[in-house]
Amino acid sequence: MRKLVVVDTYSNPLDAHIARGLRESEGIPATLGSEHHVWSSWPYALALGGIRLQVAERHGSGDFRYTRSLWSIVLLLATFGLSSVIFPPRITGRQCNACRKTVAQ
Repeated sequence: MRKLVVVDTYSNPLDAHIARGLRESEGIPATLGSEHHVWSSWPYALALGGIRLQVAERHGSGDFRYTRSLWSIVLLLATFGLSSVIFPPRITGRQCNACRKTVAQ
């Protein structure tokens, strides 16, 4: 009996089937674990960890880490930088226009 390793997980069954098809088009047999749980009860499937894309141990490894491109990091920082436009800084006080005296709140 062959041992299966999980190479990725999905919450959307359509994405999982596309990934499985891509693996199989490259000659790597793949199976989907817990895919029927999503069709019956989506919250229950998420609690189980979603749909597991599994391949034979000789074709894949479960030991991996996520990487991010430089552009995604720049986009993230730009989003946080521009968020002050959407969420302005907190008001800390009031200033009189006539005498310019500031009163803290």
